[in-house]
Amino acid sequence: MPRIGQHVLREACLVAKALHETHPDYAEIGIAVNLSPGELNNERLADDVARTLLESRLDASLLTLEITETSAMDDVELVCERMHELRALGLKLALDDFGTGHSSLQRLDMLPLNSLKIAKPFVDRLLDSSSDTSFVDAFVRLAYSLGLECVAEGIESEIQVPRLLDRGCGLGQGFYFARPMDAADLHGYLLATQLTGFGP
Repeated sequence: MPRIGQHVLREACLVAKALHETHPDYAEIGIAVNLSPGELNNERLADDVARTLLESRLDASLLTLEITETSAMDDVELVCERMHELRALGLKLALDDFGTGHSSLQRLDMLPLNSLKIAKPFVDRLLDSSSDTSFVDAFVRLAYSLGLECVAEGIESEIQVPRLLDRGCGLGQGFYFARPMDAADLHGYLLATQLTGFGP
């Protein structure tokens, strides 16, 4: 794994473990980290990730590694091999920015995924009731037909939430829920949600 990628993964796992220890009520909350195309080419990727999990003491089931659709389809056989090695560690894998690449159903079915993340440009269409949302509908159906969780990216408005729920997509991320924050701010955010419940 390239040094910068290894550093990011290690820091993310350490922060997650520290949060779990500080906020035991949220000890089952996972963390997701993006993998770059270069990291997927590293034959020692699984070894590097395994070492990071051991050092951080983070439960592998609470780590999700995200791979962009474009990266996954560049060399699907190699990527599939890497992904199987990673899944063997007990972690989860997500296909990021779905809808922006060039997946075929046959190739998609080869990948050992846990979740499919609908790219923001498609989720944005739910802001306007007159926009064509057939792609979102199709992506949600596709995810569940493959036995995958479906996650909507880039949710920025309360309007989008019920429209996603109506389509069967119950997971999402975006500024509507929270802005990016560092570890210290996240501690405060979790303390607040312990009192008020999740939500903006």
